[in-house]
Amino acid sequence: MATDNLAEIKKLIQEGRLDEAESKINEEKEEPEVLLLKARLAHDKGDYDPQIQYGVRLLSLKNLNLALTFSAIYWTSWGMFRKGNYENAFSLASDGYDKLNDLNPDKRDNLQSEEALILKSLGSISNEMGNIEISLEYKKKGLELAKKLNDILLISAFQNNIGRLYYQIGNYTQGL
Repeated sequence: MATDNLAEIKKLIQEGRLDEAESKINEEKEEPEVLLLKARLAHDKGDYDPQIQYGVRLLSLKNLNLALTFSAIYWTSWGMFRKGNYENAFSLASDGYDKLNDLNPDKRDNLQSEEALILKSLGSISNEMGNIEISLEYKKKGLELAKKLNDILLISAFQNNIGRLYYQIGNYTQGL
């Protein structure tokens, strides 16, 4: 797949121009990067079954690079979460997080965005499963990574999530 097409499709998805993105992506050969974008597009359209299917297909590929592997873990677990399949979502994301932690530091440093997203997923799933304190731990770790990456959107998402968690437990001041 041409890099320009990939960048254009990503931009269309980010801008919420989902029908245009879908039209362009359906013209592409189903390479790993395309499958990942299809999972993201399905998510943004609220169509979680295909999101999960694309992620599972990605994870079944041999010799998938680490960034795509951990991105696929995130999008697949997030789709499972959105479908209410919390146990499987948590298991997949947790296994992925463990694999990230097993990597040597040089490789892991190159996967901080993916790690932050997996932490986001683990935190949300933990909250839905009633584990607010564990959820807070994951969200705080994710926030630190987001700050390290200077990812403003991810920082704001984590701060919002952490504030909501403190609100849930009645710690209103801490949530500010």
